[in-house]
Amino acid sequence: MTDNTSSYMLIPWSAFRDTQLLSRMSFSPAQFIDIPGPRFVNKRRSDKLDEVDTLKLEMPKLEVTEVRDGIVVGGTDFTLSGETAIFPDAFVPSRDTCPAEVFGVASIDRHKALMRLYLTHQPKKVNFAAALLGQSATNYAHWLTEILPKLLVLDAFAEFDNAPLLLDHGLHPNILESVSILNTKHRNVIMVGRWEPVRVDRLLYISQPGYEPYIPHGLSAKGLTGIVNTFSSPALNILRDTASRVTGKSGQAGAKKLYIRRSKSSGNLRGIINSDVIEGLVRVKGFQVVEPSSLTFFEQVVACKQAEIIVAPIGAALANMIFSPAGCKVIALAPYYEEASYYYYSNLAGVLGHEFYYILGRQINKNGHPMHREYSIDPSELEMAITSLLSNRSPLYKPNVDRELRK
Repeated sequence: MTDNTSSYMLIPWSAFRDTQLLSRMSFSPAQFIDIPGPRFVNKRRSDKLDEVDTLKLEMPKLEVTEVRDGIVVGGTDFTLSGETAIFPDAFVPSRDTCPAEVFGVASIDRHKALMRLYLTHQPKKVNFAAALLGQSATNYAHWLTEILPKLLVLDAFAEFDNAPLLLDHGLHPNILESVSILNTKHRNVIMVGRWEPVRVDRLLYISQPGYEPYIPHGLSAKGLTGIVNTFSSPALNILRDTASRVTGKSGQAGAKKLYIRRSKSSGNLRGIINSDVIEGLVRVKGFQVVEPSSLTFFEQVVACKQAEIIVAPIGAALANMIFSPAGCKVIALAPYYEEASYYYYSNLAGVLGHEFYYILGRQINKNGHPMHREYSIDPSELEMAITSLLSNRSPLYKPNVDRELRK
């Protein structure tokens, strides 16, 4: 039984061969896909951008693993079995950290590949369950790419149709709604508190369909290569198809031209200071403006599933492009700063089969972390990009264009 100071040997799921392993069911193999690197409509000569024409992205294998007497912990990606702590293959202990470590619930000896856990509760016991827990479960984008598709992968195996679901406590109502809508097998749901251990006689682990290293608030992403996140095309495709099907009889029609705005009242940082000008421009161009914070999950799916072109500031709501048909044209509005990584949404769009471009904006001041500074977007650059895409032309500027973004 785990206690307050238990130590575990760290191993990835691909190396787990313990006698507690009952079965492994394959959904899709690991595979490589070629996708475009980040593309910038308004790149300046002075910009320090990591430019790659084509990326060869490795998509993770997807499988359901059945483990006898496994322990999972709310708010983490770890599974405990005997004296081992099993982690998703994309997690690199020598490089990555996790919320449990940042908050003092875990400590990792990276030289010895050991993890020590400091848990304040004894495990509650469950006979049979599938874990949909995760260190980033409360973030909408990470939920859609890393956790929710696991439910649909699990559904592919009829022998596990009666498995209850373990979910993190404290999820946003829209996240809970997504489970309710897509839980077509009517599985029971068991909520798990943060850092709460749950011991499961027959535990089902669904491999991670996406991954982005955890970066603690207030810290910089500097030092990361930028190409460290990944997504699964099979997982996202089944999520898109299933969400489209279960919302198909709503009687509501989504727009073909969509602007996804960030709520001004939510307290979100990294806002566009001239957002009123930008919204006025897209309305003139015939775009429907939606604010996801005021929509249910169902309504967000409906709003996006017929979109042919999307304009949106970067942020979790942009992950709703998952529900748009492959080939959707996406213009992402983002601040420029030297340590920024522009791979996350570009990689996601590439795996989805979308045509994706960034328009970079000038940050207004130098206070606070650059990730959270307000910025402005040049409306003429956005208008040019929209006009080009609506005419099926590339919006990319010619190499001789040189404007100063940072003053």
